[in-house]
Amino acid sequence: MNFFKKVIAVLFIINIIPCDVYSSDELNTFNFQGKLTGSNGIPISSTVNMTFCIYDNNNINLWSETQSVSIVAGEFSLLLGKTSGNPIGFSVNEQGRYIGLAVGDDEEMNPRQEIGGVLRSGMALSVIDSAITTSKIADSAVISSKIADSTVTSSKIADNAITVTKIPDDSVTAAKIIDGAGSGLNADLLDNKDSNDFYQKNVNMGIGVATPSQNMLQIGGSVSINRSGAEHHAVGGMSIVHGGDTFPERALQISPADSDRHSYIIQTSLNADGTSFWWTYGVNKNGLYVINPGSSGINGTSFVINRSGYIGMGIADPTHRLHVNGVARSTQANWATSSDLRVKKNITPLTGSLKKILKLRPVTFEYIDEYKQDKKAFNKTQMGFIAQEVKEVSPEMVTTTSESFGDTTIEDFHILNTSNLTPMLIDAIKELKAEIDSLKLKISDLESK
Repeated sequence: MNFFKKVIAVLFIINIIPCDVYSSDELNTFNFQGKLTGSNGIPISSTVNMTFCIYDNNNINLWSETQSVSIVAGEFSLLLGKTSGNPIGFSVNEQGRYIGLAVGDDEEMNPRQEIGGVLRSGMALSVIDSAITTSKIADSAVISSKIADSTVTSSKIADNAITVTKIPDDSVTAAKIIDGAGSGLNADLLDNKDSNDFYQKNVNMGIGVATPSQNMLQIGGSVSINRSGAEHHAVGGMSIVHGGDTFPERALQISPADSDRHSYIIQTSLNADGTSFWWTYGVNKNGLYVINPGSSGINGTSFVINRSGYIGMGIADPTHRLHVNGVARSTQANWATSSDLRVKKNITPLTGSLKKILKLRPVTFEYIDEYKQDKKAFNKTQMGFIAQEVKEVSPEMVTTTSESFGDTTIEDFHILNTSNLTPMLIDAIKELKAEIDSLKLKISDLESK
């Protein structure tokens, strides 16, 4: 039976409630007022059940609620959305929403009434997660004064919504971003870290350092770049590991220096058979720059430069500009010597060389065991001279230096410069030639008589 004729003078009143007083559910309520008459046109005075429904453009029922409504002289007023557990969902806050009303057991009255923009604006007092997309934000609209402290969480912003054009310079400060989960800064790389682990002062940045002041980037600890997760570095140093967790798989290590340690770099190459070859170079605690192939240590003797700029090969303590412990070889020629007339003075012909040569004592010898072991001298029998004896004959061929081997140090170690023998031998040959020529003349005179 169509007892009720119609609802007239229907009025929606937005229920705008301050956010700091009421819950988000209460923000989705509104007043509904109207006047109900019977089929005879006379206003109703009674208590009846009214069912309200909200639909979308496709007549899909988005929300419904039935309330017992008291009507006086046809007029009634009620608050929709207050039924416990049945708030008006945020989805009604869209265009193309309609409200329908059925009284008692009657069918829903026609036509349904469209929910106006004022109602939708009242429902928009709270922002659902991921509702703010980049299309919703004007360029340069997000400024510091628009953002309350600790309000921007990752759940409120859709992925890729805030681009660089949306934020003016100096708008997002540290106070605007909360720490920890939901802040957008808790990626895998920063697990268990928050802003207290990272400090900035002027243009300097510190990791594990509260007051960086001397460097663009100051790290209070070691650095390890290692996809396997294993630790391969000295304290305060740096390692880059290409994979695995064994020592030979370290690709690069930079170790620090202090009074007890060396400062050096280790690099490795992997051979086709899977074995590795090490190259170590750097400065050891003795102040020597060392290149040491085939080892991860920095105390080798393959190539050494000391603080005086002397270069040693096969020796840890070079005493000359080039100090080679072993045999040096040239595929081109012998060592070249500066010999231009224009850079020489006090030039005097060499004489008496034959007598000096005759005084020299060529010998065979072996180096003592301690010296052979430390200096890698030949184990077999050698040929040469005794420097102290040569010094008596030709002092300019001998110099002295400090030499250490094993537990022994000789401060006046004698070194022989055999290159001086060449001009002496030539002069001696010339002397012999002169004597031979003189003897030939005498023999010729005797034969002619």
